[in-house]
Amino acid sequence: MAAWDNSPRKKNPSIYLGSSPPIYEKWLRNTIAWTRQRHLPEEQLVFVFAWNEWAEGAILEPDSYFGRQYLEATARAVDPDRAVSYIPCDEFTLDRASHALDAEQRLSRNGITLPPCYSTTHKIESLYISSDTITIEGWVVDEDSTFSSIQLILLDGDEEIARSYASIYRPDVAGKFGLPGLKSGFKVHLVYQCEDPTKLSFYAITSDLASAQLYSGTGALVR
Repeated sequence: MAAWDNSPRKKNPSIYLGSSPPIYEKWLRNTIAWTRQRHLPEEQLVFVFAWNEWAEGAILEPDSYFGRQYLEATARAVDPDRAVSYIPCDEFTLDRASHALDAEQRLSRNGITLPPCYSTTHKIESLYISSDTITIEGWVVDEDSTFSSIQLILLDGDEEIARSYASIYRPDVAGKFGLPGLKSGFKVHLVYQCEDPTKLSFYAITSDLASAQLYSGTGALVR
């Protein structure tokens, strides 16, 4: 399941917190592998709870915070060769937990400036910006919290235009940091008419809500 909290309905509730698309994807991959190892092909069934249990937080359908990322995580878990994580870029992405740049060009979340993170290591491996398309590919690691999800925020000027997670398994990066289960890779792609590429910026947000700039639209890749 994606998450669960039935405390409004139960005196002794069951609560599972901290869900995110990368964590859910890891759980589903492991569950599928376990099922394939222990059951005959005709008995290899995995049930995911649930499509839209909004009251309890067990949600796979697109919402205003994660967009379609739970569905994309499901597709990647079922097909391990599907190693692409696309940023959803429509009305689902921008309603909750909005991000922007403050007057000093620092990333803010719901109007509160996020502290800088000095423990991230990253590499932008490819960057393509045309009149109607943006694609960014690379990896990012928070060396102080290597098993936590890292959120990615793309901005045009001081306005957020899309978000995603580092959710692709990169064996080369995992081996470099000695962490076999590390999900550090990303490939974000969206159709977007960018009038001034120099105003684009790309940020990572760590699990403790600190931010690090991964790319500045000045033309140089921020290392």
